Amino acid sequence: MSFHRVFWRRLCVAAALGLLGSALHAQNDGPQKLVKFVVDYPPGGPIDIIARSLGSEFQLAFKQPANVENKPGASGNIGADQAAKSAADGYTVLLGIESNVAVKPHIYPAMPWCSTKRRA
Repeated sequence: MSFHRVFWRRLCVAAALGLLGSALHAQNDGPQKLVKFVVDYPPGGPIDIIARSLGSEFQLAFKQPANVENKPGASGNIGADQAAKSAADGYTVLLGIESNVAVKPHIYPAMPWCSTKRRA
């Protein structure tokens, strides 16, 4: 196995452990149900490729199913909205770009998933 492939697999497993750290900390046996990765852009892009690699490595590491859902539209707002409104149990992870949480709340006056509103 090449160095790059081994490095990528280890990076994906480390990212999965980091992303789901709170859920794993609460449950000693690891995840108990399907983990959903929400990608807020269309299939085939760089974020989708990373999410699918992460999902497959997650399945190998934890022996639990992982599902990648693409929710494109509105510059990522649809996927971010779905992830924000999902159950707060640690089994839904949003994979997208940082502008959804860092920039858009300051540009748009009312984001449906954002708790902070822009001040006039």
